[in-house]
Amino acid sequence: MSESPISVSNLLPEKIDNLADEVRDHWKQSGGFAGRIAWDGAGDEVLKKIRGCLPTDPFEAFATAWGKLRELQDYKRHPRDDPEKYNVGSNTVTLDAHPEVFVRIGPFRTPPLRFMYTIEAVFEAVNLTILNGAITAVSYGACEISGVLKTAGGTALHEPCKLPKMESRDALTFSNPIPIP
Repeated sequence: MSESPISVSNLLPEKIDNLADEVRDHWKQSGGFAGRIAWDGAGDEVLKKIRGCLPTDPFEAFATAWGKLRELQDYKRHPRDDPEKYNVGSNTVTLDAHPEVFVRIGPFRTPPLRFMYTIEAVFEAVNLTILNGAITAVSYGACEISGVLKTAGGTALHEPCKLPKMESRDALTFSNPIPIP
């Protein structure tokens, strides 16, 4: 884990109005009776579960994506005991997660309700610190990060949550370095 300036929970709204409709429709399609159930509460509970199952530090996920760059393969094959810098430059990283939530009402449980969660980050500059075949730290120029929860089919459930433009002052250091695959 790094000392990330953000958490994935910063990229989800407090409430998603149409999430309750998704839960109700899924319940009905799974054979459940959708009568007088507090669907708004069910939608809130699903959002809470989604927050809990998404990775909390997006910078670890970004570093994992950068680690797959072909240019970094030499750093894996030739580990060195001294930290080396690698300039990724300006880039955009888009990551998708596919959380699944089970809806349970009383003794009844539906098949998983599937979602897609997309984080997009646009970086003006990225510099990695690599040691012994793993990314140990990242520093970056100005970046903008947004996130949106979607149905499994890709329909956005809310407007993307965007964080204010930010810039690293110091390198983010990973307590568990990210291996270059």
